[in-house]
Amino acid sequence: MDGRMAAHSWDALPRQRAAHRALILFTMCLGVLIAQVDTSVVNLALAPVSALQWVIDAYNLVYASLLLTTGTLGDLYGRRRMFALGVAIFTLGSLICGLAPDEALTRRD
Repeated sequence: MDGRMAAHSWDALPRQRAAHRALILFTMCLGVLIAQVDTSVVNLALAPVSALQWVIDAYNLVYASLLLTTGTLGDLYGRRRMFALGVAIFTLGSLICGLAPDEALTRRD
């Protein structure tokens, strides 16, 4: 292997790392955006329904407590694993809520 090939492959390494970091940053920004949009949707969609005010309060309480808990779990088990688990749970919950025929599934009369 001559010096040109070694220098060329060596120069590509920082560019690959930069691209990888940009992808990670984009993924994290997208995750935060989804969480914030979801919070806004919960607050706006249920605003006129005063009987379901407890849903907003419960959602925000669970959201805040899970932020702290999953931060610690991310330190223990890996941030990527916790992020993937959070996205999977969020997707499953959104799918269940999206397929609900009406708000009667949330009430206990």
